[in-house]
Amino acid sequence: MSWSNILLFFHDAWTNLRWVDVADVLVVTVFFYTVITWFRTARSRFVLTGLGVLGALYFVARALDMYLTLLLFQAAITVALFALVVIFQEEIRRAFERLGSAQALHLKRARASSSELVEPMVETLASFARHRIGALVVFKGREPLERHLSGGYELEGRFSDPLLNSIFDTSSAGHDGAVIVDQGLIRKFGVHLPLAIGRRGEVPAGTRHAAGLGLSERSDAFVVIVSEERGTISVARDGRIQVVDPATLRTRLSAFLNEVSPAPHAVSIVRRTIRNPGAKAVSLALSVAAWLFLFGSHGDMLARTYSVPVGYRNVPDDWILEEPKPLEAVVTLSGPDRAFQSLKPETLRISLDVSHIRAGQQKLPISEKDLNLPSRISLHGVDPDSITVVAHDTVTRDLPVRAQTTGHLPQGVWLKALRVSPTSVPIVMRRIDSGTITQVLTEPVDLSNINESATIPRKIDVPKGARLSIAASGSVDVTVEVAPLGRPASSK
Repeated sequence: MSWSNILLFFHDAWTNLRWVDVADVLVVTVFFYTVITWFRTARSRFVLTGLGVLGALYFVARALDMYLTLLLFQAAITVALFALVVIFQEEIRRAFERLGSAQALHLKRARASSSELVEPMVETLASFARHRIGALVVFKGREPLERHLSGGYELEGRFSDPLLNSIFDTSSAGHDGAVIVDQGLIRKFGVHLPLAIGRRGEVPAGTRHAAGLGLSERSDAFVVIVSEERGTISVARDGRIQVVDPATLRTRLSAFLNEVSPAPHAVSIVRRTIRNPGAKAVSLALSVAAWLFLFGSHGDMLARTYSVPVGYRNVPDDWILEEPKPLEAVVTLSGPDRAFQSLKPETLRISLDVSHIRAGQQKLPISEKDLNLPSRISLHGVDPDSITVVAHDTVTRDLPVRAQTTGHLPQGVWLKALRVSPTSVPIVMRRIDSGTITQVLTEPVDLSNINESATIPRKIDVPKGARLSIAASGSVDVTVEVAPLGRPASSK
């Protein structure tokens, strides 16, 4: 493909761009961005990579018309969709839960001060690590957790160091379970979490660690695990677990709480827009590339038929043409469905070039250049394929203009004079009609509404087979002079 064709392609794409296409690209960009961010956290990345390769192969096969490969894709698409639902059932469920969550829609949510919770929480958990007290604390994100939890006791209590110490005291009934913290309150304690389902060697040996990692695989919760055997603090999020020191825990917990419940106006629209610029740029590039691919791809070709009027263009001044025969032609156009969306049938017109016409009757073929068609729509067929045109040589004559009248003057007045200005106009007529056309008329003047003398502009009624010269005006002034009855005209 040459550079001129590439530039023409982009020009056509820009010319045919609609506001619906812009909205379409933005929606697809959001979809791609969601998939990319999901790809970063999904546990089945290798499956997503394979899907990406298959998707690229499909687009290549479609662009190159690889029929056998496309047939294979069509046959396997049902099985592939079922496999996707099975493989990603947990991720799909999470996506729908988050979509329906009020927090995911950024609705107004009560916010506890992160500084009031983070500092005492970190101090308490650091103390647990020093004294080898096991603990499992879950900080709820935007996604609901209820379906992942089992057992436990309702508490709805404000956090304090003595309260957390009493919960994880070995003599407490719920010390082996997890604590659920949401909006600065301990909602439940003694809760059992799902164990991790990662591959062998990735799941921690301890039950608390496996439970904390398991919940982070299934939700966006932030889980802190204190090991009573090693005296360490671990953080689990997005299916990953990492040992941290108290300072790192303070930073990450504070960032998480600010992300889940940001302070009012803490994050400006500009900062929110430029967050993750790389992923957003890639998402926009992919959606624009997909739109350009579909715009340039013919896909399923359609054929549509229209009845189109016939006219002339580039008529020489020294010729008169009779009406074309027939006055309409049936044209069949072909092109992709998208191209027809920008076509307005009422604007279609066959305009025959008669700049090289000759005298007499002749047939002019209809070609694609005689129709003003949008890009990517071509002329597939036309009936009839030619139009009969009759051309006449002409002469120009100055013919007198006579005013026509209709109706009668009102009672009490009489017509004194009827004058036309100018008195003659140049008329272009067929040479064979030069002896028969001796004058031209004006449009009728209605006398019934005239009570006093007046000058009225009227168009010239050109005889059939003739036309006004380009030097002539299309109208004249008709002066109707009247006088009252019983008042004779003065003699000179």
